[in-house]
Amino acid sequence: MLNSLFLCAGGLLLCYFFLGFNYRIDVAKLGTTEDGLHYTTEGQQGRQEHPEQYQLCDEVFEYAIYQKSAYSCANPVATVVWRNAINLTGWSFLEIETFDKHDAKLQAYAAGYMEGALTRKLISHHYHNVMSTYCNGREEYCEKLKEFVRENQEWTKHFLATENRSDPYVDAVERVYYQLQGVIDAYEKRPINPRITYEFHEIVWLNWLGEFYDLSVKFNASTRNDKIEKCSAMVKLAPDHKDLFFSHVVWFAYHHMLRVIKLYKFGYDREKYPGYAVSYTGYPGIINSQDDFQVTSAKLAIMETTISLFDASKTVHIKSGANLLVLR
Repeated sequence: MLNSLFLCAGGLLLCYFFLGFNYRIDVAKLGTTEDGLHYTTEGQQGRQEHPEQYQLCDEVFEYAIYQKSAYSCANPVATVVWRNAINLTGWSFLEIETFDKHDAKLQAYAAGYMEGALTRKLISHHYHNVMSTYCNGREEYCEKLKEFVRENQEWTKHFLATENRSDPYVDAVERVYYQLQGVIDAYEKRPINPRITYEFHEIVWLNWLGEFYDLSVKFNASTRNDKIEKCSAMVKLAPDHKDLFFSHVVWFAYHHMLRVIKLYKFGYDREKYPGYAVSYTGYPGIINSQDDFQVTSAKLAIMETTISLFDASKTVHIKSGANLLVLR
């Protein structure tokens, strides 16, 4: 106690830092339970009745994570509200907000990092359900697929190194890769370190799922029963043009049923990026919807329904030198 008083007498900033230090959470302790909490709560695991709130904070010399109910930091980069209610409702819920006093790339990375930390267990389950046997019996196809991914990563690295970074589109592409890197780093329990590694990781694999439908045709993957369509969409104009209704239904395989409703609210320049906030239905570890049902702050409702490629000869036009579906 005397030490605390002595430090506080030395300055408010030092006092604030010292008092908060005891409340820091090791990223390795997050996402280790079914509900994403860093400790065992009362009740059955996987039945988280109340949301948990966390902050990723800039502490001048380093970054730190706190549970908001225990300690509210002075300079948050991102805050997150997380609830896993899959065993209660069939859904988990993730809300992330970042703040405009920080660089946009740091905001994107922090959003990804907090998502990767809190949903680590669900990401692991989702990867096991969806990808662990994906290449069984079609190893040759998967080798072609991996080479295609590596070629795309090299193209992306060159694209970001040579294009004009002041272009809003190029800037947005880079931020998506920072966000993806944040998910990977937290999943692997790495320290907070904003950058892009372009590594071939299982989370990268998950985020490529939307490309596999056409690439499986291009690379002549063996026919399997998991080649199914995915969703239906409807747009309806009310009588006298008084309202506009839109609806989206996902009908998909049971092994894709670990679902997350996500809300990202980034502190980006609202003039450059009117779609700074987006809400969608999605999946653990995947930073776009993949259901393709999204609502944005740009007053856009974005959705699609599956249009399959039936003419295999057209796949010759699918090249690795282009931006991914997760970006588009």
